[in-house]
Amino acid sequence: MFKQIKISFIVPIYNVERIAKLFDDCIQSLRQQTYKNLEIILVDDGSTDDTPNRLQALQAQDDRIKVITHTHNKGAGGARNTGVESAQGDYIWFIDTDDCVSFSGCEIIADSAREHNYPDLIQFNYTVSNSPESLLDRQQRLTGANWNPQNIRVYPYRSWIKELLWESRKHFLWLYAVKAEVARVAQSPLFNPEDLSHSLEVHALSQSAILLDAKLYNYTRYHQSIFPTRHGELNFEGHVQAVHEIDTIISKYSLDKEFPRASHYFQSFWRLVTLAFFLKDPHYLGKQKLWQSIYGVAGFCLRDFLGVYIFKRDWRKMKQGFKGFIRSVVNLFKIITVLTLLELSPKLARRFFPLLKIDTYSTWRL
Repeated sequence: MFKQIKISFIVPIYNVERIAKLFDDCIQSLRQQTYKNLEIILVDDGSTDDTPNRLQALQAQDDRIKVITHTHNKGAGGARNTGVESAQGDYIWFIDTDDCVSFSGCEIIADSAREHNYPDLIQFNYTVSNSPESLLDRQQRLTGANWNPQNIRVYPYRSWIKELLWESRKHFLWLYAVKAEVARVAQSPLFNPEDLSHSLEVHALSQSAILLDAKLYNYTRYHQSIFPTRHGELNFEGHVQAVHEIDTIISKYSLDKEFPRASHYFQSFWRLVTLAFFLKDPHYLGKQKLWQSIYGVAGFCLRDFLGVYIFKRDWRKMKQGFKGFIRSVVNLFKIITVLTLLELSPKLARRFFPLLKIDTYSTWRL
């Protein structure tokens, strides 16, 4: 007899009244799962609006819903940690309050886990919503009950780590279900962006992984963060902390020895993103107390980013065409120009940054 696994949804929540329709759609997509052996853990991270009453009403409607309340705000990472501590499922799936999942998501994950000896990590694909859409419209773009169970990639041992290091956009916490015992070791940090280092540690701890060719998650990109301002807004200080945490995890699990080029790229890439946040945020410019933190970031980019382009572009992207390589070189010199100006004058660097038209989002996609 096969084991019927239990899946735990963990949803960090803060002041969802402003996105009430999106939140209702999110919860409906969890409650309407075709697979029934699940629990929905809603962690209220100190909301100040009518969110607590809304959550209590949901808990009264469905005995699979468990509401946990923080008396003071801990951020999305802290809320996820609280959820993991209370979870009783075999697998953990983190969900954001403005997104939704396929009605068949848990069933596809559970069936795939059973067929492949319950791997530590189960990855899948996603779709993106750039404008308001109904839940049914979003469900139509997600994988449903007609999914082909043969569309599964079994990763060679440890190769999922190397793929994460090279493909930075795959770090999202909602892009996989992970065994509960792994999630309990890989605690989410209490700063934002917490998903970078958290995902890296989850991948490093996992001993087996599969990738489902199925779109099980719909990501909503068009509106503001679920944890705004002090409750988790992406900022320069958070990225500096994330960079330091990434370095710690790579060293802790010897990833720099196992995957030297990929680790070097991952570290350098996120230093560039951190620098971009610094240049775009006038609040931090001229703040002497932060210069010590960003000095190492800028220095690393100046010293090693050429190496990143050799590693990433020369060997992996040159095949896409010589024009793409030329654009990469031009973009590199733009970055070096900004870094040089940064050393001379922060205000001057910020003034020239938009003129150089360095598309940090396109760079992020690499």
